[in-house]
Amino acid sequence: MSEAEDTGSCFHLSGGGFTLKNSKGFTLTEVLAALVLFAVIAGTMVPVYWHFQLEKETVKQERIMIGILYDVAQEYRKEGVKRVSAEYSGYIYEISWRTADEREWHVCISWEAMRHDICLYIPK
Repeated sequence: MSEAEDTGSCFHLSGGGFTLKNSKGFTLTEVLAALVLFAVIAGTMVPVYWHFQLEKETVKQERIMIGILYDVAQEYRKEGVKRVSAEYSGYIYEISWRTADEREWHVCISWEAMRHDICLYIPK
């Protein structure tokens, strides 16, 4: 075989690899198709990423709130003190105490950005 041999198709065999015979770049249609495909993929991934970040922050806040509830429960069991608020990282968390029955307290913690309370049952 010679240095550059024609294979009979639109490809050209040269130097151990294939190249296009008249390769001068991409056409406008190919570039636009690639951009549209990229835009569609990015358009679907951005909302997913945004939702993931919101859920990540929610889980982080729930973990903090559960830790605060655990500390409040330990403080109540050791010292008999019922706190009604707690501060952590500049945020104020409200703590409510309700009687679940004659043997348990229903202790809930809330924060203005959360959609629901997180509650814990503590023996009296």
